[in-house]
Amino acid sequence: MNPLPNSRSQRSSDPYRIARKTHSPADSYDSSNLRSESEAHSRSASDSSTSRLASQPTYDRRWDDYYADDPYAPRQANYRQHMRQGTPESHDTQTTANSSTVPLATQQQQQQQQQQQKQQQNEDYQAQKANSYLPYSHHPPGKNGEVYQPPATSMLLESEHMPSFTSPHGREGGVGSLLQDNIVMDMVDTPIRTHHKETSALDPLPPLDKKKRRRCCGLGRKRLAAIIVAFVVVIVLVWYFVWPRTFEMQFNDANMYGNNAAQWTPKDGPFTQYEGSWIVSMNAKNYVNWVPTHVSRLDLAIYDSTTGTRFASGSNDTSFALAPKVEEKIYFIIDINYQVSSPSDPTMQHLSASCYIYTAQPNQQSQNPTQNEATLHLTFEVTYHIAGLAWAPQTRQNVEINCPN
Repeated sequence: MNPLPNSRSQRSSDPYRIARKTHSPADSYDSSNLRSESEAHSRSASDSSTSRLASQPTYDRRWDDYYADDPYAPRQANYRQHMRQGTPESHDTQTTANSSTVPLATQQQQQQQQQQQKQQQNEDYQAQKANSYLPYSHHPPGKNGEVYQPPATSMLLESEHMPSFTSPHGREGGVGSLLQDNIVMDMVDTPIRTHHKETSALDPLPPLDKKKRRRCCGLGRKRLAAIIVAFVVVIVLVWYFVWPRTFEMQFNDANMYGNNAAQWTPKDGPFTQYEGSWIVSMNAKNYVNWVPTHVSRLDLAIYDSTTGTRFASGSNDTSFALAPKVEEKIYFIIDINYQVSSPSDPTMQHLSASCYIYTAQPNQQSQNPTQNEATLHLTFEVTYHIAGLAWAPQTRQNVEINCPN
């Protein structure tokens, strides 16, 4: 009975075990022997199927389309260069290393440079691994076919607290419940950007506030100005129609008042005093007023037009209302008491020349016809006392009359 062959030697002689990419579950001694034998078979020049299987290149994850599609995975300079040239990175490295034409010192320098480049690339990858969102990109690439070993330290330090609803600033406490998402915290912190139309509709309206400030009693400036102008116009119109005006006074007639005749002193002359009473009628023409005019009193004064001397005066003390647009007669009782120191007074001479024959000697009127032709040049001055007027306007009229008899 043939003894069973040794299992260790049987595994080492099996050429199909050379193509395995992972470690054998055997002990470390077997794994090292298997790796050395695989390298020996891969360098053999045999044309058998075992040699072709051994010469197949090892799997490189960087050539996988799944890894190449990751836009966030870091890229190395050598890898990008070989991708452009269409050759794997390991091929150039092995070709350079296996070249027999390069001196030994040069090969050692190249190996040192390659190790430094790989170390620098590994450090760059460790610095950029947090930029990828894929879990497989958070570890460095394998070195010499070794299986990935997790880093000694955690990628997220325990001191780095993430914000949560219990601790929004992340200064204390943990991440919180796994059901929450930290993006919600970012949405809470970030103000919601509203639409342009809504923003413009909610903006304050300074012109509207200014218009409200300019209002007076709830009215705008223009409307208030229009009301004031209309009020002034109404006041002016009312004033125009209601305001009393001085009406016109026109002389009508003059006669002796009562049965008493005029008294001359001395009787034989020359005269130095004249006493008598006249009744003078005048027409009041109230065509300038639109409403009745309330008259408190009218005063009349008579002057000698030649000398300007006042010798008689009278008044109408009865108050009355003069209708508008009408003409009425107004009577004045005139009292005359003119006395001078010298008979040569011009006003006395005018009065005696015109009135002495008619008053003192009426029977001798036909005997002295020249005396009848003498006329008096007088001026009638009327003073108005009208209700509603604080002043007393006056009017004058020059007339030529015969002496009243």
